[in-house]
Amino acid sequence: MGIMRKAQQRSLIFLAVVMVFSTVMETLMIRRGSDRRIFGAPLVFWLMWCPAFAAVVAAIVTRKRWREFGWRLPKIRYLLAGWLVPIGYATLAYGTVWITGLGGVPKPTFLERAAFTLGMQGKPHWLIIMAAFVYIATSVTLFSCISAAGEEIGWRGFWVPELTGWLGFRKAALFSGITWALWHTPGIIFGEYNAGTPRWFEVPCFATMVISMGIFYAWVRLKSDSVWPCVLLHASHNAIIQTFFDRITVDKGHTLWFTTEFGIALVIPALVIAVWCWNRSGEISGRPPNSRKALLD
Repeated sequence: MGIMRKAQQRSLIFLAVVMVFSTVMETLMIRRGSDRRIFGAPLVFWLMWCPAFAAVVAAIVTRKRWREFGWRLPKIRYLLAGWLVPIGYATLAYGTVWITGLGGVPKPTFLERAAFTLGMQGKPHWLIIMAAFVYIATSVTLFSCISAAGEEIGWRGFWVPELTGWLGFRKAALFSGITWALWHTPGIIFGEYNAGTPRWFEVPCFATMVISMGIFYAWVRLKSDSVWPCVLLHASHNAIIQTFFDRITVDKGHTLWFTTEFGIALVIPALVIAVWCWNRSGEISGRPPNSRKALLD
């Protein structure tokens, strides 16, 4: 079987299996109400691991070698990018919201909880904020890698290289990003994964951000020949936005239209990053999956 045909087969099998697994988890999350734990972990954790489980099934069925998932450690610059890029675009987005008065900072409840958690009661507010930022950007990010790895092993570790071998980089990056956005959509519409603003606004904002980030993640996966920068990207994004910026921002009545993963503020830097990667796609476009020679600078 040719390389392109094999890549197509693996891509379609993975997509079918991940949708079956995810549908089961989504159904359990909706039906179980407040009782959303299974095997000792929240259902959302198992949902995030559905892509990894699907990748394992697809790899077994199609005899894909485990080493092709991208386990090798990449050059340090890719790991640093995975950690720092989300911090950079989140700081830009939320900093703009604060400076323009679209949202306030800091939120008193955040200061209270951060001071208690870090044992810094009575310390200056600026010091508590800095300590909380460092703690979340490091410890919380590392812990978040556990759940983020479930998605990234599947979407980027397994699927993106196969899609690229079948469709070429640009189509693979775009299609994987669209699928990633659609995969999240049931949780936004039917679940609690939203900010409370109208769904007609949240869904396109979130989808645009996720599709853009999907292009970036795909580019990083193939350039680094490793899944670990993508795990760090995902974990750093979740930790710094959901645990720090969202919680420290004061809602002034219309703030949620701009902040969170469902507002407009993160869409702009995400699009800029996606365009940058798109314009550099010639470095990897049309290459077979896992071709290390094609991924070198």
